[in-house]
Parts: sequence; C-alpha cells; structure tokens
Amino acid sequence: MEPVIEFEDVVKIYPLKSGDVTALNHISFTVHRGEFISIMGPSGSGKSTLLTLMGCLDKPTAGTIRISSREIGDMTDAELTSLRRDRIGFIFQYFNLFPLLNIIENVSFPQMIKTGAGVDPEKAKKVLRAVKLDERLYTHTPLELSGGQQQRFAIARSPIKDRDILLCDETTGQLD
Repeated sequence: MEPVIEFEDVVKIYPLKSGDVTALNHISFTVHRGEFISIMGPSGSGKSTLLTLMGCLDKPTAGTIRISSREIGDMTDAELTSLRRDRIGFIFQYFNLFPLLNIIENVSFPQMIKTGAGVDPEKAKKVLRAVKLDERLYTHTPLELSGGQQQRFAIARSPIKDRDILLCDETTGQLD
C-alpha cells in the first residue's frame, strides 16, 4: 500500500541571530492510508514544526518529504497550494477563521475554493450539526462565539473538504 506521508532523514533548522535552532534532527517515518498518529512532546520539541512540514506549509532544510509518493521539495508554490487545497485538511490550534464571514460561509469556504462553486448551506449545516453547534449560531461571525464554539466551528470546516490527510494541532483544548 502506498504511503500517504513519508519523512526520510528530515532536518529543519531555523537560522537566528542568536544561533541556529534545530527543530527537527534527522526524522524518518511513514504514515499509511487509514492510520492515525499522535505526536507528543514538551513545548519546543518540534511538534508544530513537524505538522507544518506534513502540511506542506514549509520545506525541510534537509531530507525528503513525500506526500502520496510526490516529493514536495521539487514542487512549485502553485503545486504545493493545489496539494494543500485538494488533499490536506487542517484544524489549527488558533482557529484561523475569517472574521467577516458568518459560520456557514466560513465552513463552506474551503469547498468554494476547491470547486469555484457558491456556498452549499445544506452541506455546511450537516457538518455543523455533527459538531453540535446550535443552528441559531449559523449566521454569527466567529467573534460573536465563545472559544469552545469557535473550536467546534474550526473542526467542522475541515471534514467538509473530504481530504486524504487531516492534520490537527491541539484541537480539543477548549472543548468540554
């Protein structure tokens, strides 16, 4: 079975005036379709850096990363954007919601980008019900919601995209 994610001897170094910081030091692993993995470690151990690289938001300093057998180091910015849009879902720790859009529009936005079609309110409502957000909140903007409601909302936004890879960064920290 073809791996979904492959890291081979990956290194990530952040150059700083005060001295380089090695966030990842020769990391290798493989994730196959259907696998769930958890990344654990203390603050500053490279967890977010690893997620950033898995999500093709950055490239490694050294080593090879493949997403579905495609090496990301050889990809253009446009190809990486398409890969993220079409294959990778993100649920961020800090929500990354559009403050001027209501909940339905925010949840539908990733699908709108992918297809170029308008908002599908019924599909959005279906995923919002799955995360137990009250229908009376659907016309609210993110700033009109509590932190826990915003987190549920951010979680609902990702599954609507039907992705091969779902990357989650401390997604349940504000939930009951």
